[in-house]
Amino acid sequence: MSYKIKLRDNVMYATSPMVNEDDIADFVSSMNVYKWEGEGGRQPGQEVGRQAGQEAGQLSGQLAGRLPEGSAHPYPVKEMQLGSLKISDWGMSILIPCVLRSRNLVTLNLSSNDLTNDSAKILAKCLKYLPRLASLNLSNNLIKSDGANEIVEEFFPQKLTSKRGFSPGGEQMDTNFHLNSQVKNATKNMHTKNAIKNMHTKNVRELDLSDNCLGPSVLLKLSQVISQDNNETIKLNIKNSQLGDANFFAFFQNCTHVHNLNMSENGIASALFADHMEMLFASQLNLKELHLSSICFGQSGTDKQEDGNELLNQLVKQLREAPNLSVLSFANNKVDDHGFSLFCEFLKKNKNSITAIDFSNNHISNMNSLSEALKNKETLKMINLSSNRITDENLKHFCYETLPSNLSIAEVSLSNNHLTDLSCAYFADALVMQCSFVERSVKMKTQLQGGVASQDALTAQGDLHNACGPPPAWEEFPEIDSQKSTSNSSEGSSSPLHLSKAKRTNFKNGHPQMIHTWKEVITNRHNEQHNFFSCIGVPSLNRASETSKLLFLQEKRRNLIYNKNDEWYHSCDSFSLNCFKGLKYLNVSGCRINSQGLTLLINALAMPYCALEFLDVSSSSSDLTDATHQAFASLIADRKCKFERNDTFHFEHLPLTVRGVAPTLIPLNDSEDNTDGDSIESEWWNYKEGDCPDQGSDEAA
Repeated sequence: MSYKIKLRDNVMYATSPMVNEDDIADFVSSMNVYKWEGEGGRQPGQEVGRQAGQEAGQLSGQLAGRLPEGSAHPYPVKEMQLGSLKISDWGMSILIPCVLRSRNLVTLNLSSNDLTNDSAKILAKCLKYLPRLASLNLSNNLIKSDGANEIVEEFFPQKLTSKRGFSPGGEQMDTNFHLNSQVKNATKNMHTKNAIKNMHTKNVRELDLSDNCLGPSVLLKLSQVISQDNNETIKLNIKNSQLGDANFFAFFQNCTHVHNLNMSENGIASALFADHMEMLFASQLNLKELHLSSICFGQSGTDKQEDGNELLNQLVKQLREAPNLSVLSFANNKVDDHGFSLFCEFLKKNKNSITAIDFSNNHISNMNSLSEALKNKETLKMINLSSNRITDENLKHFCYETLPSNLSIAEVSLSNNHLTDLSCAYFADALVMQCSFVERSVKMKTQLQGGVASQDALTAQGDLHNACGPPPAWEEFPEIDSQKSTSNSSEGSSSPLHLSKAKRTNFKNGHPQMIHTWKEVITNRHNEQHNFFSCIGVPSLNRASETSKLLFLQEKRRNLIYNKNDEWYHSCDSFSLNCFKGLKYLNVSGCRINSQGLTLLINALAMPYCALEFLDVSSSSSDLTDATHQAFASLIADRKCKFERNDTFHFEHLPLTVRGVAPTLIPLNDSEDNTDGDSIESEWWNYKEGDCPDQGSDEAA
């Protein structure tokens, strides 16, 4: 018998885009034939059930058919990933016994189903029997205030038991959350193992009630429970919950322990906005993420006439009170160049810890203010300015005055802007100059190792940018100012952070295990189960909103790429800088780019020590030539092959994954009901193991 709900690696997940009550009952019944810890003797027919479970592949290798005779074992479910399955109240009532038996349950994801207040109230009564539950996702259901209030009251108890300290932690959530479609290939990896080791040291509680019809009473209930000092880190998502001004003041006054707060798409923009922000930042202790996107529009997308610039100005005035804020989203709020310049002025003049900003879908055209703000700032890593009004000329200063020397910028998203092939030329030059930057640092490390480098050689920048020449196809764009390629204005007497780090580099040879481990980290992020471009292959997000998908992908990249790079950079500095620093992710999808512009990027991506690993050029002009397709295929194969062969700390080439130049008839865009777990776009350009170009194969599988 084939089950639509299965269990593997302690994760309960579905193999179908929709399950009915019979499917849920079949799974619950199959689990009932086992003897579990704390329960009575075996039930009749246990052996038959065990054989059926083994034949259907219901349990993982450690469970299927291998439970010792006569012994009891802990109930194996630690995660329930059952989102986007259209589970009804009836189906939930059948599932409840399984939930109650899962006393080791850490993550419960029931997002994007058809659950109402009835299911919420029943589930709330179960929470007291789940002492380890740390993450509860009920977003995008039919839950209203009454049900949500009971969930809030039970999920945040007045006193934590000792077992409540067991929580998934940020990293485990990012590697395992929405993993139900990816368990087919034994997806355990180094990230998950490290997170499991640290589970008991973190006390994270995450509640997602977004995209439900809540109301002001939920804010009042939240203000009563989250103010309690339980030494918790609270992640709270109440996006698009039909909230207005009522009870906002009481809620913000008690946000002391909230580290991540998402209030996007609510009626927070009003005459009281300044007072609300002042209270929020005066009360919080360690706010790290704040999402306030789409607060200038009503529930139906209608304009509410709020001035996005003024709202941003009021917010910026309070950001000085949040020195630990790391992620800020203010997308779709009618912010123009004036408002954006106010924020950039804050970045430039105030000490802050902001690593990621999202100002997408606004009216921004000028990036010069951001470029100036980042000249001496090395904290910002992720920049999302998609769907604005940025042109080639607006981008030029950023590419030649900021990107070449600020290697902390790891992600730039400029999709659906007014960019053409000229912007590809600018980015190509920036990448080439970054390559020269890294190459120079490698030479200095080598000289230090040989004892021939002087202190002056380490601190002098000299012709750092002069060493960078134009890309091979540069002459095709004579209208570009010839002075752009020097960028000498950024030279100074002080040594950049990345070159200064070379002074204390640990030059020890004979570390093949360390090199091998790092290569596994890099290889893992390019594996097919990690799609950083879209949510194809994540069934639990099939019915989720586009905003939820975007946040999921951003958090996934942040934890599996940038945070992981930082960990290695600060613990092992023998590797070449391009492994950890430099532009890693570039999104120029939806722009007017054709083969000429992509050729420039290809030439830059082929340079030694190029840091870029992920490129999205989907929805580009349809006149891409066969030569462009073949050039990308050869480049990806060549870079991957050279990466795999490298056995030193200096990686001249890293793997490359490209989205947007896939073969004809292969879908590029995420669709609401696309549940094909095998449609992972990185597969289209990642060649087969061992297919190296110089071994006679130029084709990408």
